Amino acid sequence: MAQKVTKTDQFWGRIAGSRLMAKWDTQGSQRQRFLVGAFWSVFGAGFGQGLSLIANAIVARLLGPEKYGELGIVYSTVGMFGVLAGLGMSTTSVRYIAAYRDTDPERSGRIIGLSYLVTWGLGGLISVLVFIIAPFLAHRILAAPHLVQGLRVGALLLLLSALEYVQLGLLAGFEAFSSVTVSRITHGVVLLATLPPTVLRWGVSGGTAAMAAASGLSCLVNLVLLRRQYANHKVVVRFTQAKQELSILFQFSIPAAVSGLLVSPVVWVSNTLVVNQPQGYVAMGLFQAAAQWQRAVMFLPAAFSNVLLVLLTQRRNRRSDNLEQFNVLSSWIVGLVLATPLILFPELVSWIYGERYSLGLLAPTLSLVMLYTVITSYKDGLARVLAVRSLMWWGVLSNVVWGVLLIGGTLLFRSWGAKGLAAAYVLAYGLNTIVFVPFYVKRGLIPRKVLLSGQALFIWAVLLVLCLSVVLQMPLWQRALLVVPTIMGLYGLFRQLFVVDRASSVQVDAGV
Repeated sequence: MAQKVTKTDQFWGRIAGSRLMAKWDTQGSQRQRFLVGAFWSVFGAGFGQGLSLIANAIVARLLGPEKYGELGIVYSTVGMFGVLAGLGMSTTSVRYIAAYRDTDPERSGRIIGLSYLVTWGLGGLISVLVFIIAPFLAHRILAAPHLVQGLRVGALLLLLSALEYVQLGLLAGFEAFSSVTVSRITHGVVLLATLPPTVLRWGVSGGTAAMAAASGLSCLVNLVLLRRQYANHKVVVRFTQAKQELSILFQFSIPAAVSGLLVSPVVWVSNTLVVNQPQGYVAMGLFQAAAQWQRAVMFLPAAFSNVLLVLLTQRRNRRSDNLEQFNVLSSWIVGLVLATPLILFPELVSWIYGERYSLGLLAPTLSLVMLYTVITSYKDGLARVLAVRSLMWWGVLSNVVWGVLLIGGTLLFRSWGAKGLAAAYVLAYGLNTIVFVPFYVKRGLIPRKVLLSGQALFIWAVLLVLCLSVVLQMPLWQRALLVVPTIMGLYGLFRQLFVVDRASSVQVDAGV
């Protein structure tokens, strides 16, 4: 029986078949899949991240920089242990469910069972461990004994967050991006409704509890949404047979987890080095306020990420230069467009946080944070390539170098407070990119003509000049004079990246 074509399918089909999308030079049905996935991912991530940003901005004003820094260090501690609790199962779910959901539903069921068993088992153990050692962490490491209760509540948040992200990975693997949207909006609404009042009443512990409540309710919604996908794809979750898929843990999940473990603990150590200084929690509060905008800017590249990962996975045996170039360029361009205004004019958002957040400290911190945000978006596509080709151990090596650079930079710049921590991130991401991108280009993992071209290097020079204009406290009117040359220069440089001969075209081929 022919499948019924809905009005929604007809709508996206017309867009996919339009003259603009025809330039992608690929099958219309594949373009349609990318468009639908990207639309729902952007809508869900944007709405959810927007609600989270509003909630955190309100909380930052309510608590002030010192108390907000305490909430930030609790959340950072939870994130450090959370990577181990999840063991990379979220990325594993996207990668393998996308590959086998249609061709091998039986194996998909075993992989789902394995994902749940690992998350509940390991996540439960790590949560209990955090609950037990909370007094030691608060007294000896964070120099803040009053944070014991917040860390213990964070143990619950740790488990629920690990489960939530595994479920989101499963939904993305099924290409159920509209369901991911429902989940993210649920999380954002609950967070906005509960975070400000609980922080006002119970401080850091209340804020951590609100985050746990948002993740918990999202998990319940995800269970319902996933059952629909199991039925649609005739997948039966197999727990008893999950051991047949243990090889995935060693081939993919453990390298992904190790790569993550080299990030979160390093971030936590850097944060701890800052908070153990005089006025350290004030500096951490300022940095966390700036870092909110890093997460806000990255929501769009992150929204595309799972869509592109699914499509790259399904075409892993049929390489497409256009798809690979689009994979790299899309995240970088989007990140740059969103971050550049805040690099040059951090005052656009710094007023939101009130007088207790000194503009003279928050503005340069935010500008530096936006600069390293563009660097992370530049490397975002590479991470997807490593995942698709099961080269996660290369990511581990890259993160080792990044971690050493970040801790070294923090030790070097920590006396500068929030601005120093942001500068350490710029140093770590910048030098790591300089070291590893040429190596990956040489191995043919990413397109050389895009990332190592003269145009790309000039773009980085422009962004560095913009950031230095804020750090060196150039007056606002003088920075305003840079707007038109910056827009024209970046536009011209990116146009040149796309103007190449047909044989090495970098037109967007979603390859999809």
